[in-house]
Amino acid sequence: MEVLAALGVDGTVIHQGLIFLITYIFMYFLLFKPYSLAHIERVKRTGGAEEEADLFLEESQKLEEEYQKKAREVNEQYKQVFDEARIKTTKECDELLKTARTQAKTVYEDAKSQIHQQFEQARKDVEGQVPELSKMISEKLLNRNLEI
Repeated sequence: MEVLAALGVDGTVIHQGLIFLITYIFMYFLLFKPYSLAHIERVKRTGGAEEEADLFLEESQKLEEEYQKKAREVNEQYKQVFDEARIKTTKECDELLKTARTQAKTVYEDAKSQIHQQFEQARKDVEGQVPELSKMISEKLLNRNLEI
């Protein structure tokens, strides 16, 4: 006991211990326990929210991948339709050009044939008029009337 007395511990230690114990119990039920329960609840909510956020993140990533896949499929379909339309249009254009060239060639050949026929007809007409023109020229040069 002398050691305790040397440290300054006397008979009020029991009273101080009881006061400390009562104060601790009072503070435990009014402060520590509600704070601890609130902290545990917050951790549960936050932890659940983090897990939920992780789930939403994973789901959004899956949806984004699915969207990218569908977008690629739509782009591929668009490209396919566009290519088919372009090929069809090119074929139609080629056919129209071929038809136009054929028609132009026909018109050209017809015109050439007509010109040739007209030329031959004109030549025959001129050849038919040559003896008469020769006679007229000779008559004019000779100043007489010739019979052929």
